[in-house]
Amino acid sequence: MDTIKNPSQEEEKMDPTTWKFAVTNLTHQNKVAVNRFIATFQCQGLSSTVDNQTTHVIVRTDRNLMAQRTLKYLQGVSRGILVVSHLWIEKCVQDGRICDPIDYEVTDMELEGRDGPARARRAKAEGKPPLLQGWEVMVMGEIDTIPQASMKEL
Repeated sequence: MDTIKNPSQEEEKMDPTTWKFAVTNLTHQNKVAVNRFIATFQCQGLSSTVDNQTTHVIVRTDRNLMAQRTLKYLQGVSRGILVVSHLWIEKCVQDGRICDPIDYEVTDMELEGRDGPARARRAKAEGKPPLLQGWEVMVMGEIDTIPQASMKEL
């Protein structure tokens, strides 16, 4: 049996004044919308990196909420942070209220819509180890665009 959400109760649980975002792969127009969202809902702002203060990673997606992987996307997934579509920002600004971000949680474009970001977030909420803990990854070739410290963090 599905539980019907009462929007006012859901909104009460969300406190945007504690939110800090990292953004990736956004257009200029998307970034303007993020800044409008931050100002409208009095969020803490933007971070240039995904760190312990980051609450959401906002990425550009298609209409099916599928996102391309970027460093910040992978960092968000590895930390169990909510990774949401830029469409969430647009909808909230358009409606003048905060919509449930879970409804805009992204899926992995490279894995044909798999829900790695949601699984990682739920695992963190349940106190389970991070999604990639215990795994080793070999990177072959030169990657000049990603700092070595960021690669090690993943």
